Amino acid sequence: MKLETFFNVIPSENYLIIEAWNKHCKIRVAEKNNKVIYRLVKTALKLYLKTIKTFYSLYLVRRGLG
Repeated sequence: MKLETFFNVIPSENYLIIEAWNKHCKIRVAEKNNKVIYRLVKTALKLYLKTIKTFYSLYLVRRGLG
């Protein structure tokens, strides 16, 4: 399974607004305007955790456990 992640980074004076999404979930965070690469990786990990949670919830619903 291929899971592509897309990012949109909106800079402002003190914060970066980072939007990350894939086929299943979307996440939006506001982070301080430093260490951009670290912030992107952190946001991507949050997105993947949310995606896994979504898949797990769908699995439970299909099995009749949710």
